[in-house]
Amino acid sequence: MGRPYDSELSELSETYSWANTIDLPSALVRFPETTSPLLAIGSGGSLTVAEFAASMHREIRKKVAIAATPLEVLKTQLNLRDVAVLLTSAGGRHPDVLGTVEQTAIRDPRSFLVLCLRRESPLADRARRFANVDFLDFKPPVERDGFLATNSLLALVVMLARAYEGTSRQRTDLPPKWTDLVPAKAIRALNKRMTQTGTGNTLVVLYGPSTRVAAVDLESRFTEAALQNVWIADYRNFAHGRHHWLAKHPKSTSVLAFVTPEDDRLASATLALIPRSVPVVREDIPFSGSVATIAALGRVIHLTGGVGTKRNIDPGRPGVPSFGRRLYHLNAFGRRSVRPPDLVAIERKTGKSVDRLSADGLLSYWREAHDSFRRTLLKSHFKGVVFDYDGTLCGETDRFGELQPAIAAELVRLLQRGVLIGIATGRGKSVREALRRTIPAQHWPGVVVGYYNGGDVGLLSDARPDGSPTAGATLAPIATVLKANTALRHLATIATRLPQITIEPLRPIDTEDVWTIVEHTVATLGIPGTSAVRSSHSIDVLGPAVDKRAVLQRLHELRDDKDSGLLCIGDKGRYPGNDYLLLAQRPSLSVDECSIDPSTCWNLASAGSRRVTACLQYLRAMKTGRQGMQISTLPNRIGSERPSR
Repeated sequence: MGRPYDSELSELSETYSWANTIDLPSALVRFPETTSPLLAIGSGGSLTVAEFAASMHREIRKKVAIAATPLEVLKTQLNLRDVAVLLTSAGGRHPDVLGTVEQTAIRDPRSFLVLCLRRESPLADRARRFANVDFLDFKPPVERDGFLATNSLLALVVMLARAYEGTSRQRTDLPPKWTDLVPAKAIRALNKRMTQTGTGNTLVVLYGPSTRVAAVDLESRFTEAALQNVWIADYRNFAHGRHHWLAKHPKSTSVLAFVTPEDDRLASATLALIPRSVPVVREDIPFSGSVATIAALGRVIHLTGGVGTKRNIDPGRPGVPSFGRRLYHLNAFGRRSVRPPDLVAIERKTGKSVDRLSADGLLSYWREAHDSFRRTLLKSHFKGVVFDYDGTLCGETDRFGELQPAIAAELVRLLQRGVLIGIATGRGKSVREALRRTIPAQHWPGVVVGYYNGGDVGLLSDARPDGSPTAGATLAPIATVLKANTALRHLATIATRLPQITIEPLRPIDTEDVWTIVEHTVATLGIPGTSAVRSSHSIDVLGPAVDKRAVLQRLHELRDDKDSGLLCIGDKGRYPGNDYLLLAQRPSLSVDECSIDPSTCWNLASAGSRRVTACLQYLRAMKTGRQGMQISTLPNRIGSERPSR
C-alpha cells in the first residue's frame, strides 16, 4: 500500500506551483467571504486541512471557526443553518466522507463547500445530489498520495490560503517557489538536529498560533507512520501542568519548538526554563501568518521523511496490518437517516432543533402549525403567483444574465395556462431586460414587475422603471448623510432612485458593518415612513409606502378582483429581509429564511434544497385547472435536482 515517501517529497515543488497559480473557481473565492461561523470537517490528513481553514477563518474573517472529524459532527446535534461548512478529501472514496456530505447537506448549512482532488469520484456523485452543496474537484499534477496525505494536503492548503488572503485588505502573497518557503538547507539542518536528540519515545511539540496547524500535522504523520509518540501544546498551555511530563521522563523525551517572529519572546522565555537534561530543537520560521503556517507544514512534511529514514520506516508505505484495513473501510455511519419533511420544515421555521423544541414543550405546537399551513396551502386555488427575484428565481451566478432554462420554462407554462405572474425586485431595468430575454413577448402583458422593492410597478410590456438617479424628497436627507459617511464610502457603493437608496457592499464580508451604518442612519434621522431592508446582495432604504406588496395590488387590478388568490414566494422572509412584508401574506412560501409567524412563510422544500432549486420544486408542484393553480404534494425526498443552466 502507498508508494515511497521520497517520491512524494520530490513532487512537492510541482504541487506547490500548481496550487499557487491555478485559477481558483468562483465558489472557492466566494466561500471565505461568508459572514457565518465555520465548521471545517476532515479526517486523517484532511483534518490538518480543516484545522488550517478554521485558523484562517478566525484570523482573517474574525469569526468563530472549529475543525471537527466526521464522527464529531454527525453524532452531535449542531444547528448548521447559520454555519458555513467546509469538507475536503484527497480521493473522495472513504465511507466517512461519503456519509458526511450527505448527512451534513440535509441539515441545511448556510453554505457548504466540498473540495476533492480527484475527478469523478464517488464523492462527486454524492455531493451533486444536493443543490445546497458547492462541489469542486480538481486534477492536480500529482494524483495519488502514498500512505500519508502529502501532496494533496499541500495543494488544498495553498488554494485555501489564496482564497482567504484574497478577502484580506492586508494580503500576504505566497512566494512563487516552494524552496523559498522550505529551503533544502533548512531541512538538512533540521533533520541533523533532530537526529542528534536521540531516539526517545516521546516528542513534545510546542507551537504558537501560526504554527499550530503544523504541530497537528506532525502528530498525525508521526503517529500514523508509527515513527514516535507525539503530544503537542501551545507555549502557554504547556505551562499549565503539561511540563510535568518532562520532570518525570527527561531521558525518554525531546522537545521540538516552532518559533515565528511573533512567538520569539514567549518561546525564548519558555525554552530557557526547560531542564538541560531534555534535548530541545528550536526551529525558527522566518514568516508570519498563513505563510508561516505553510512554511512550518513544509518542514513537518520533510522532517517526517528524515525521521522515517532514521527509524528504518518509509512513511509512504509503512505497512498496514489487516485489522487496520478493516478499520479504515468500516462503514461507521451505516444507512442514512431520512428525516421526516415536517421536522425539516419546523427546524427551518424556528431555527431550533427538534430535540430542543421537544425539551421546551413546543414541538407539538409547531407540528400542528405546520400541518395546518400545509393543509391550507394544498387546498387553496390561486390566480397568480408573486416571486422575489434575486435568490428566488435567479441565483447569484446568474444575477445579471438570463433565468435558468428550467425556471423560465415553468414560468412560461404557468403564463400559457392563464396564471398571472408578479415579480418583486429591488433592482431596476436589468431585471426587465433579463425577463424580456426569457419570456416570449406575447406573455409580457400578464407579468407585473415591481421594481425598486415595489416603488415603481408596471407590466413587463411597459417602458418602466423610471431610472432617474435622484432620491425622492423624503429620501434625499438620508442619501446626503450616507454619502457623507467616510467609512461607508470605503465599504460600499450608493445608488439613488426616486423610491429607494441602494447600498451594495464592495465585499460580502463587509455586509454587517454596512448594515450597521445604514440602519443607524435611518433610525436616528427618524423620517416618517422610511425603512431599511436587506436582500441577498444589497441593503435598500425605502421611501414611504414603498414595499413589494404593491405588486399584489396591481395583480388584483388586472383581474378586477380583490379576492383573487395570490401565492407569494421569496427568500428573505425574516425581518429585516426585503421579503418580510411580501411573505407575511397568507399563504406564502420561502425558499430560504422564514418568519416566525406560524400561519405563513414556511419553507417546505426538500432537505438539502434552497433558493433557486427550492423555487423550482415549488414551480413543478404547481398544477393548473379550471379553478386556477393549485399546489400538488410537495417533494419529501432527500436531495434535489439542480436546475440546468
